Amino acid sequence: MVVAMLSQDLLAQTFDSAQWTKLKPLRDTEQLVDNVEYLIPFPQDAANYQWQVEIRINDKNKKKPQIILKNPHPELMLLNQHVLKLANAIQVETLPQMSQLYENKKTKIVESVRQPYPHYLMNYRFLSGHDQFQPPKLDLQQLRYVTVQYCKLNTQKADQPLVDLKAYIDVDQSGQVQVRLSDPDVAPRIKEVIEDMIKRHKFARFYDIDKDQYQPYQYMMPIRLLCAS
Repeated sequence: MVVAMLSQDLLAQTFDSAQWTKLKPLRDTEQLVDNVEYLIPFPQDAANYQWQVEIRINDKNKKKPQIILKNPHPELMLLNQHVLKLANAIQVETLPQMSQLYENKKTKIVESVRQPYPHYLMNYRFLSGHDQFQPPKLDLQQLRYVTVQYCKLNTQKADQPLVDLKAYIDVDQSGQVQVRLSDPDVAPRIKEVIEDMIKRHKFARFYDIDKDQYQPYQYMMPIRLLCAS
């Protein structure tokens, strides 16, 4: 059980409602990118609910921040504990790269993003894998740029497929992604671009509540590229 992995002090601190009322609005607080996972099975009470965790860095020399779950669900105790487990696995040095400011400024990182803030907020959300799975979005402009070069070199007529294949995407328990294309003879540059686009997509993991573990899964994505007229 997840409870066994949490200290009694942490549980008392986190679930003490009297402490939440004493929390004051914090300055220098940075919002982290939401943590999203799929659930097996999916409890309806989790729909549209968002857990919020406050991460306090009282001493930058410490590797473990102080974790406070601000709004535990009144009924979904296992998910409360799961959120705490995820938050307690966060390392202080990784926090700047998890911030929304970092995500919005990947091409030009400002100095303030490199340094840890005193406080962070992270939202945790859970989705139904069957109803809310979000496939990766490919950069059509980049694909078009690459395929134009090959269309000029090939004899395909307009609207004939240059590429017509399936991408099999395997996501393991840790969220690592492997991509396999059904056509091994696809042009190397096109293959490289497709695989890179898919791997840059952040795939949410599938968490099995009953087994308290993550499950690997596979997604099949059809890809068809045409030579423009």
